[in-house]
Amino acid sequence: MAVHRADVLRDGRALWLAGALLATAIVLLAVGSWIPGVVLLVVASTLLIANTIRLSIFARRREIEVMKLVGATDWFIRWPFVLEGVMVGFIGGTLAVLLLGVLKVAVIDPLADDFALIEDRLNHFVDDGCDLIFTTGGTGLTPDDVTPEATLAVADKVMPGFGEQMRQISLQFVPTAILSRQVAVIRGQALIINLPGQPKSIKETLEGLKDPSGKSLVHGILAAVPYCVDLIGGPYIETREDVVKAFRPKSAQRPRSAAG
Repeated sequence: MAVHRADVLRDGRALWLAGALLATAIVLLAVGSWIPGVVLLVVASTLLIANTIRLSIFARRREIEVMKLVGATDWFIRWPFVLEGVMVGFIGGTLAVLLLGVLKVAVIDPLADDFALIEDRLNHFVDDGCDLIFTTGGTGLTPDDVTPEATLAVADKVMPGFGEQMRQISLQFVPTAILSRQVAVIRGQALIINLPGQPKSIKETLEGLKDPSGKSLVHGILAAVPYCVDLIGGPYIETREDVVKAFRPKSAQRPRSAAG
């Protein structure tokens, strides 16, 4: 019985190893690492086939003893078990490929599509002559939050101060503001800024924080946007001063009547 128990433990470990290799292979194939994924898939299938043959032979050892007594050769005895092992390995490999297909269609492709769509739209708006582009949402930590990555993909220059200031404003309300990943970039002559997804947060980050008398406590990012657009060759932008007053050095200011 000690020998049998050792065999069972060994077979169990082999199955766990094959399962772990199979899962790893699926992940690697899903993310496009084809060579290591295929290698692990082949190794996992080989382990599965070998272990199935061993288990089949062990389970039918009484039948094998009888067949040997009547003169059957080893190859004649083992051939059905080899076929069974190959079939199990083939079925396991097929199921792994099907699972990979479902994973790719349900998880990987939508993320890639979202990334590609955002990147394409940003490029389209810039090429169409937009000087200032805001995006909202998609800056968190869930798998489909890919707006910052798509924004950085089109960047000529990164403007980290905008994201830092937005997080500084939101930190006045919630400590989890540090988990937000808003970015701002320059592409060509356009400024692209990621805003939060919540309307309240958008208002706060754009306008900043004020005391009851209306005095600014923490500046919002909108005050710096017009001058930033000036510097990259965009149009002269004015704001409603009762909401947010645009800041410019005196040398860059124009009379409001001449603005635009």
